[in-house]
Amino acid sequence: MSASLGKTLAIILLVIIVIAAVAGLRYLVFPWGITGGVFHGFHGLHINRAAFWAWPFIGIAGLFGLAVLFLWIAVVVWVYRDAEKRGLNGAVWALVVFFAHVIGLVIYILIRSEHPVAAPASGPPAPACPRCGKSTGHEHAFCPHCGERLRPVCPKCGADIQPDWKACPKCGEKI
Repeated sequence: MSASLGKTLAIILLVIIVIAAVAGLRYLVFPWGITGGVFHGFHGLHINRAAFWAWPFIGIAGLFGLAVLFLWIAVVVWVYRDAEKRGLNGAVWALVVFFAHVIGLVIYILIRSEHPVAAPASGPPAPACPRCGKSTGHEHAFCPHCGERLRPVCPKCGADIQPDWKACPKCGEKI
């Protein structure tokens, strides 16, 4: 499992734990709103079996509330992944957006525009020719555009050498 997938699953698990805690304390935290529709029919241990399977089981407001909840979890996961791609702390921004809702999302969208997506490093840039300035490959001994020598060579055999070498490894000539 990749590190990014593990972090994403950890964020989703944290969101589910928070939702479960809020569901248990829903009368203290949200005495009004969509949670009443979501938990319609679950009032303690007294469940009417006939009403338990009756449609709508959780109510239309409850279905709407669940849809909004799943959409919001998707937004939180998107914010996490987007923040990580932009070099920001994804976990912090995901929590800010989860708890601050639309205000947190607006703040994140304003902040994210200042941090472009980090380009993946593809290795060192190709060297430029000292005479013509055009890019050359790392393996080139001479510039393909102007013919300028790019790396030192042995004066006797012409083999490539490093600037700090004292002798040619091919012919043994002192440099």
